[in-house]
Amino acid sequence: MDSWFNESCNPATAIIKSLGYSIIHNFRKEKKGGGTALIFKSSFRLSPISFSHTFTTFEITAATSKTEQSKFIFVVVYRTGPLSSKFLQELDVLLADLCSQVDAFILSGDFNIHFELSSTNRMINQALELMHSYGLKKLVDSPTHISGAALDQIFVFSLKEQLSCSVRVEPENSLISDHFPVYCDLKIALATKYYKKIQHRNLKDLNKTEFQLQLDNIVTQSLELQDTFERTLSILHTETSTILDDFAPLQEKTVCVVDTAPWFDSEYREKRKERRRAEKKWKNEKNITRKCHLKRIHREHCIATTRLANQKKKLHVNRMIVNSNGNPRVLYQQVNRALDRKQSKMLPEVPENIEELAKSFNEFFVDKIAKIRQDMPICTLPSMQQSDDLKHFTEFEPVTNEELEEMIQDAGIKTSPNDLLPHQLYKENIDILKPVLLKLINLSLSTGNVEGVKLADIIPLLKDDSLDPNVLKNYRPVSNLCFLGKLIERVVLKRLNEHLNKQGLHCPEQYAYKKDHSTETLLIKITNDLLIAADEKSATVVMLLDLSAAFDTVDHNLLLTILEKEIGIGGTVLKWFRSFLTGRSQRIRLGRVTSDVIYIKFGVPQGSVLGPVLFNLYIRSIYSCVKRLGFNILGYADDHQILKSFKAQSESQTLNVQLQNCFAAIKRWMNQFFLQLNDSKTQLIVFGSQNVLNQLHINGVQLNSSTTIRFVSTVKNLGFHMDSGLTFDKQVLELKKRCFRTIRNIRKIKFLLDPSQIRTVVNSLVVSCLDYCNGLFYGANEKIIHQLQLIQNSASRIDVILIMMMKKNK
Repeated sequence: MDSWFNESCNPATAIIKSLGYSIIHNFRKEKKGGGTALIFKSSFRLSPISFSHTFTTFEITAATSKTEQSKFIFVVVYRTGPLSSKFLQELDVLLADLCSQVDAFILSGDFNIHFELSSTNRMINQALELMHSYGLKKLVDSPTHISGAALDQIFVFSLKEQLSCSVRVEPENSLISDHFPVYCDLKIALATKYYKKIQHRNLKDLNKTEFQLQLDNIVTQSLELQDTFERTLSILHTETSTILDDFAPLQEKTVCVVDTAPWFDSEYREKRKERRRAEKKWKNEKNITRKCHLKRIHREHCIATTRLANQKKKLHVNRMIVNSNGNPRVLYQQVNRALDRKQSKMLPEVPENIEELAKSFNEFFVDKIAKIRQDMPICTLPSMQQSDDLKHFTEFEPVTNEELEEMIQDAGIKTSPNDLLPHQLYKENIDILKPVLLKLINLSLSTGNVEGVKLADIIPLLKDDSLDPNVLKNYRPVSNLCFLGKLIERVVLKRLNEHLNKQGLHCPEQYAYKKDHSTETLLIKITNDLLIAADEKSATVVMLLDLSAAFDTVDHNLLLTILEKEIGIGGTVLKWFRSFLTGRSQRIRLGRVTSDVIYIKFGVPQGSVLGPVLFNLYIRSIYSCVKRLGFNILGYADDHQILKSFKAQSESQTLNVQLQNCFAAIKRWMNQFFLQLNDSKTQLIVFGSQNVLNQLHINGVQLNSSTTIRFVSTVKNLGFHMDSGLTFDKQVLELKKRCFRTIRNIRKIKFLLDPSQIRTVVNSLVVSCLDYCNGLFYGANEKIIHQLQLIQNSASRIDVILIMMMKKNK
């Protein structure tokens, strides 16, 4: 279907999913309107597929499903523009791809082709002949548009047997479109997913008083142990697991996997049945007068069903929010559900043994890093000399009870399956556990031992719902580390920052994970430098570097050498960092199923507290390397911008010689530090006044023998669009599109929330977008300020408008 959704997730898609349907959607990004979508019952398992060829003459959404014998592909297309030979060429490529993959598929959509004119139009006849050459059968023969044209069509392809299908067009049922609905009854047995078995603990009926008493005894015994960190933690894990199994043993139950709405009760189901019966009556009625009467009754049933659904949604949301005792997380969960902003948890087609899928994921993520390291050229390791003036950091100060309480309060309690207790019990019994947590943290600091808290559970998440879930590279690994390990890291980070501050070891050009630094301060610094250069009638070339899996390829030995010689870390502290970095392990977790544990040879742990800071220390020498070549450099974690201002008359020297030499030096540095620079994704842009830019003649730079990069007019730098003239027109345009789209969506769920909740949602979803890097708009022209004011006015008025609308509805 041509969906006319202008974004992939919105209140309409949320309603579709709440009624037991799923949607695979490719929305139109460049033009007005929607795109194409497949909507299907959630009991069926359809996986989106992508094509190697990019189609420009039509939009396409495709998905595959298993049948009893093989696979079946559903394809929806929407043809745009004039009918041309290029469309026939691309259609030929599509059909060749489909016919080579499966034995049967269905191709449907709005082709915008007058198929009824095939006998008189040569191009239309060629299109039909192309379909027939691949064995496709055309099913729709009657008009599908109010003009009498047969624009919408369904084609089927089957090698093994004749597919049983019937098609009907219902002009009288066209309520919201100038196209008539086309129904196709296709008899194929698709693979379904109805129920699955899960394991859970019944924590609601747990005897909390008795459980807390036994947990307190275990903590008391653990405090009396005179053992190592690893041994004490192991005993504590064993004892807490024992009482957890006694009070809330693991149970297995079967659950329905169809994502239905929690408000979808028997009363609403009965109302839907009444609506369906009314629909059948008017469709089957032959008498014209009687048919009009029955159609009006059906329309009344539709309105009543929608009204009842809205009432039940509102009651459910209000009940959830009231029972949360003011917890904002519950409010955002309900809003995200209503706006369909939930993150996808789609997985590849599951084989008979799900353990094999977990194993495949684990091997893929590890092999990806190993291949990057293997493909790096062999280089001489960088030489480092220890400074005599550096004060050494050899022992940790023990953590106090007050520090621990403050850290828990600031960071909250986030657990993993490897923790002592499930999240709910951990949170309820944190006061009992604090003494033993304090002991374990200080044991780790004093002995330099982190063994027992280095296992990461990896959850694969699809990067985007439009990507093919059967391709493993379309997933990102999300690490889940245990609560105790992250507490220890917070203490170490605090002690490390104190040492870095006292010794002045922070790189001023690095803005990530530092107090009083942010993406906004970095962008303000860059913009200020660009404006100063423009005032001096100079242009500034900016090179934005892109690294591949930067955190995952860090060399442990090299990082430990940097910590020792450049940061002055030694003794127990260095021993602790060696224990923290080496011997780490990971496993894939898919529900209750886990893969085998694989040990990690490289990288700083993602999802950890210390990982990003250690990465900053690891790359600290790149700043001096670049500055020695006469360029400025600013970085935010692994995002770096290389800048150099120049006069128009020195354009060739700067861009063709100096920039090339700088890139070569950065490439050598990256190889020495086992980091992979992605040449093809590196961007170049030249900033300056329009008069200066008009004097420049070079439009691109050959950085090396295999990489030539064209200058772009706009870049997205840390989430902020910057154009070559620093007008910020592109940023404001994108900001308006995003904010007004969000405001429209909030209005569509207005009946679910009260005015104070709407105000909270508007502030978090709209005003926060306006606030991001708003310091860059200082001194902007009146046109930009006016556009921003429009957004702010709309955001500030929305709650007032909604209150008036609610009163009117009452």
